[in-house]
Amino acid sequence: MAKIFKFTPGSDTNAKVNVQEFITRCREDLDVFGPEVNWDSNFWTGEVGFIKAGVNPRKVTAADLLSSDIIPFAKAYVAYRKAHNPSARDPARSIVPIRCIEPALLKIKKVADISLVDPVVLDHAAAVARECYPFSGNMASSELNRFVRFLLDHKLVDR
Repeated sequence: MAKIFKFTPGSDTNAKVNVQEFITRCREDLDVFGPEVNWDSNFWTGEVGFIKAGVNPRKVTAADLLSSDIIPFAKAYVAYRKAHNPSARDPARSIVPIRCIEPALLKIKKVADISLVDPVVLDHAAAVARECYPFSGNMASSELNRFVRFLLDHKLVDR
């Protein structure tokens, strides 16, 4: 049986500390993908690639990867979602909001630090979703909403 845990953020810690704790716990305490998935790889065979929005997954270069600042969180989030919803249709769906938020963070905050997500970043992320996922806008919007609720509920952003 896979190991899982329920992440409980520190009540007296800031978002950056909670994000780091979340990443560490997911990396060390989750084993939902099995031995064929190497945590350090940017492509989890049969699961997901940590690439930017709008990139053709068949023609990926190093420049097409998500920012190295956000990849550890992206891996933790994908693993956590899979652990808590193993019957989910496609674990790759959980990366969609991160792919939309990453360029927004880089444009607005100049760094892909998930703890810096705010309403302005989310507004830009929604525009990225409309541009990069025009035929699956409802899915992208739904995943973005779920992601924002996750960030707020787990104190991964400062309010």
